[in-house]
Amino acid sequence: MPDWSRRRALQAVGTVTAVALAGCTQGGESADPPTRRHGDPVTDYDLLQVRDADATQLFWRGDPETAAGRVGAGYEYVDSASTLEDLTFASDSDAAGDLFAFASATDFDERSVLLVARPVAACYEAEFRGVWRDDDGLETAFCQQLRPADESCSREGEDAFGLALRVPFADAEFTSFGSHWSGDCGPKPVGIAEGRNSDGGGGGDA
Repeated sequence: MPDWSRRRALQAVGTVTAVALAGCTQGGESADPPTRRHGDPVTDYDLLQVRDADATQLFWRGDPETAAGRVGAGYEYVDSASTLEDLTFASDSDAAGDLFAFASATDFDERSVLLVARPVAACYEAEFRGVWRDDDGLETAFCQQLRPADESCSREGEDAFGLALRVPFADAEFTSFGSHWSGDCGPKPVGIAEGRNSDGGGGGDA
């Protein structure tokens, strides 16, 4: 791990706070409001959401594969300190540093962390809606909506969105990860899983 990451971990472990974020996904997203997904809802989770208007990739395994200005997307399931050491976090992004600090604070004997990265459009807000577990993996759900009209943004802009979920199992052998994005951020349906923001309070919303 880079030296900056170790310094950030010492400074930020245990003090990372949830970041309110805005964003949306690009193309092919369902407009249906989020409902129960496949598998069983996970309720005992800790959540960190971040956003970076300047970064093109927040974390990666091996060489970064960001194509000419395109924001990187992907999932990483971190179930041990050695797995975390195999990842690289963007050294010029505070958002990436916060994700690293959050993951570093995990007791991998008891819990594990799902990291998610994807592009979001600058003029949209995003909200985390829940996480579900089945035998093979984890599925997350989000919704998106336009920012208020009085908030400035670039219609053509695209930001890097990052999510870290600390979940209450350490021995899972997951091979499948996915996200459902909805164009409707109406009232959260009954039965949607609630968790904790990374500051230890509130629900799973951003």
